[in-house]
Amino acid sequence: MPNGYLPEAVVVRALRVDRRVVLILVALGALAMRMGSTLYFGEEYFWNTGYREYYNLARSIAQGSGYCRSFHNIALEIADLSQDISGKECAHWPPVYPLFLSVVTMGGNDYVAIILAQALVGVGTILCALLLGNHIFGYSTGLLAALFAAFYPYYVSHDVSIQETSIFTFSTILSVLLLYKAAGSGSRVLWILSGISLGVTTLIRTSVVLFVVLVVLWAILVVKGGFRDRTSVVLVLATSFALVLAPWLARNTVVLGRPLLTTQTGRFLWIGNNSDTFSHYPTGYIDQSEGKAWRALTFAELEKIRDLSADEIGQSEWFFKRGADFIVQSPGHTLQRAGRKVWAGFSWNFSPEKDPLRQQAYFFSYFPLLVLGIAGILLTWRRWRELSLIYFLFLAFTVVTAVFWAHTSHRIYLDVYLMVFAAHTCTVIHQRSLPWILRVRGLTQRR
Repeated sequence: MPNGYLPEAVVVRALRVDRRVVLILVALGALAMRMGSTLYFGEEYFWNTGYREYYNLARSIAQGSGYCRSFHNIALEIADLSQDISGKECAHWPPVYPLFLSVVTMGGNDYVAIILAQALVGVGTILCALLLGNHIFGYSTGLLAALFAAFYPYYVSHDVSIQETSIFTFSTILSVLLLYKAAGSGSRVLWILSGISLGVTTLIRTSVVLFVVLVVLWAILVVKGGFRDRTSVVLVLATSFALVLAPWLARNTVVLGRPLLTTQTGRFLWIGNNSDTFSHYPTGYIDQSEGKAWRALTFAELEKIRDLSADEIGQSEWFFKRGADFIVQSPGHTLQRAGRKVWAGFSWNFSPEKDPLRQQAYFFSYFPLLVLGIAGILLTWRRWRELSLIYFLFLAFTVVTAVFWAHTSHRIYLDVYLMVFAAHTCTVIHQRSLPWILRVRGLTQRR
């Protein structure tokens, strides 16, 4: 080996091995933190801090008891009403997460299996953060974004809770990654996979529907070629998306008489748009505000809701009308309240409030991410056409939150994109400061 240097091929192979080692260590560390944090607090803590309704539904599916259930609603209990006032809930919850839990547990009570499966999904999000950052900005940015995602306190705790946040975050970023890859390669297979992934994401959390609509606009902006090429891509994307939703919509048509994604839309609109919405929210739980709103209903209104208990769609429409009427009657007030809802979703203060220790952990992890992420967006403004896909994610969440409501936890699926932009900001700072660092080091060595 001349001059004591290694052949270039050997160096390249060594660097690749080092990258794999780093990635494996990051993945194992992330998996250990997610598993360890939940196992440390124990099984009782796990069941008491999640949405047990998801597990009850998963067990019902696994045992062959069907998808229609009557869930216990704290708002109804506060209002001293019988539980059956809301009737059977056959399409309240989108199917993917309960089905995921039913497969993982097989109807059993094994909480370790749940946290292991969801921790692995969290590792999938980390890998997608690496790939997305690498695709948009380069490997260094991708690796740094993966590190952020691996040890982000909110992800460490929420990835293994009984809630759809972990799987929704993964499915969303996988969809974004596939869309970028499809746009870059023009592959019809990747466009089909993108539509499938978007369909699955919608069946995890239906609020993503607005983003799916915006994806069509993004595809029209970035797809190369003429009108026929763009139309072809949109048709492929829409068809594969629709095929994923078709079984769920067909099932709801048979069971309920209409192809709806969920029957909670009406009640959610009312919860976010009534005179008691901000009685506890955003510092307290929205459920507390809902309970007060239930207590404010008249006897005639409660009887009307009870009469509609056998009509899941009719009951949702009744709530939807009340929420819509509240918006129409006070548009200015509604606009002001919309701003408060959006602030609650993006705020560096927990919504609902937590103890000081968790609040500090959240602030010191999220606030720098927010600042660096916004800086990364500003640094890349010339690439707005390409990056508008990610902007549309934030826009869709903002609009849905303004119309309905959101807690901090509803936003955290967006934090991984802030991580990518924040990692880019850090990379740019490093690149621009490196010549100065080398110059100072050179001057120091001369002395």
